[in-house]
Amino acid sequence: MFNKKTNKNNEVNYNNVSRSRPKNYKEKKKPVRQNNKWLRGNNNELRFFGLGGLRSFMFSCYVYEYNGKFIIVDYGIGGFGGSDMHTDFDTNEFVDLSFFKGKEHLVEGLFVTHNHADHSDALIYLHKTLRCPVFATPIVKKALENECQLAKLNFKRIINFNTISPKGNTTNTKNFSVTGVSISHSIPESLMFHIETKAGAVLHTGDFKFSKNSLAGENTNTKYLKSLKSKKLLAIIGESTDVLSQWKRGKTELDVAQCLTKLFSSTKKRIVLTRYARAVNRINAIEIAAYKSNRKIVLIGLSINQYYDIANELGYLKYKNLVISREEAEDYHDSELVYCLSGTQGEQFSGLQRTIFQPNRNDIQLSAGRDLVLFSSRVIPGNDTRIASMYEELIDKGIEFKTYHLDNNLHTGGHDISHIELIDFYKTVNPATFIPMHGTLMHMIVNKMLADKAGIRHTILPHNGDVVALSHNKAPRIIASVPTDTIVQTKHFTMSKKDIASVSIDKKFSATMFISIARSSKDSIMVTDNGPLALVPNSKVDIELAIKPLIKKFNDNDLIENIKLVVRQLIQNKLSKGFKFIYNINIHIIK
Repeated sequence: MFNKKTNKNNEVNYNNVSRSRPKNYKEKKKPVRQNNKWLRGNNNELRFFGLGGLRSFMFSCYVYEYNGKFIIVDYGIGGFGGSDMHTDFDTNEFVDLSFFKGKEHLVEGLFVTHNHADHSDALIYLHKTLRCPVFATPIVKKALENECQLAKLNFKRIINFNTISPKGNTTNTKNFSVTGVSISHSIPESLMFHIETKAGAVLHTGDFKFSKNSLAGENTNTKYLKSLKSKKLLAIIGESTDVLSQWKRGKTELDVAQCLTKLFSSTKKRIVLTRYARAVNRINAIEIAAYKSNRKIVLIGLSINQYYDIANELGYLKYKNLVISREEAEDYHDSELVYCLSGTQGEQFSGLQRTIFQPNRNDIQLSAGRDLVLFSSRVIPGNDTRIASMYEELIDKGIEFKTYHLDNNLHTGGHDISHIELIDFYKTVNPATFIPMHGTLMHMIVNKMLADKAGIRHTILPHNGDVVALSHNKAPRIIASVPTDTIVQTKHFTMSKKDIASVSIDKKFSATMFISIARSSKDSIMVTDNGPLALVPNSKVDIELAIKPLIKKFNDNDLIENIKLVVRQLIQNKLSKGFKFIYNINIHIIK
């Protein structure tokens, strides 16, 4: 994208990564002692720290400080227990912003890179701590309005929203100038932020890839990115999501559209396709394939319909009159239909999960010989077991399906960047310092190695809470540490993880555990818990292992009673003495 003649020798050999660390890399053994003197501000330094999103994929929340004032970039959610997003019933987890207590007036704004849950969905909780202005694109606004409507919140009252252009414009606060730079991703209106102060400037990448065929929204503004080289950036704060994969150049949503067109046209079966609900680019790919194969599209599920409506309202859809209702679909032959629903990661209560395991009268009834199920997605680490259970159930029922593993053109991600492209990008922008983010420590280390290959002089791998000072006069350094925590919100309680861990013995909470058991040749078990048990490592795995021997031993009625006895004993053993918890255990047996 930036340098077509880049030598292939610049690629990092991932096979050696796990056995070696970057030169001069030293893991921090002791936390930096908290020091509040830095809060007085320094006109010669721009400071950066993460309250979430460093050494992890979720809870994105990054802070910049200059002259005693702050801006925040992104405020996202994560999964209860830190494993995945939106998979537990009625539960969210997000960064605790209590660091800003008493300093609310010092926050000049919160800027959102794009509308993905781990970057924007905690904004509906922002009013509980901060009332600062929020700057984001129209698609973020539409999504937040929907979320507020579902949560019965007044959007205008709780969020001071300021719309910024998807093409990228400059917003000036008293101490910061923030320019949005359009970038390709799996969702339109994704931005990098060029953040300028009198002490210097940085580039905050958000999530991105380099693509000329996004099918929705703006393409990457390479002209602006190339211009940054002359501005002598203090740092790039760069995402690390897929650096462990050496993606090839050139794969786009147009490739996905061509793959889907071929699959749609080559079968007379009804197509049942699952995708990420927010992937507006994928809607266009599906519409192209449906149009060329003379099929109509049926949308199933709240989130799928919501994001279709948002994309349509914002003008991102290329075709009209392709989407029909469930009732209208009854007048069409199977070979003329594509059903789209959510559940790519096996999320409990999702349309696909119900359709495969326990369809009700309102769900699609899958059957062998009639349906072709397409997973237009790939497996997010941590969701492997749930997705494998869906595959197994489809195989047991004799239903044909295709996944990214069988045809990798079924999906292209929002982070599909080759190592060559990243090295070219870092060389082109040429900052003094590189700070990797949005990934595990291993991801950050590999990204650091790529920055080293690009010749960036300094790299630093901070923990959440580490305050990094950036200036033209000194090498980057950690000068302080701020406290970090996350807030857990369930149907039954809202408190920080630290408070949950130390809850006093006189406190009582009630919680519900859902256990789904699919009786088949390979028994499938799924445990979902919205209480503090989810904070105990391996608790769900231990429960599943304890239940498995009981399935073949008892009939349904005896099985339910024995499972409750075993699970309650496990809970008693795992929870600390500080907990008094009343568990309601709901068990569903699927045959």
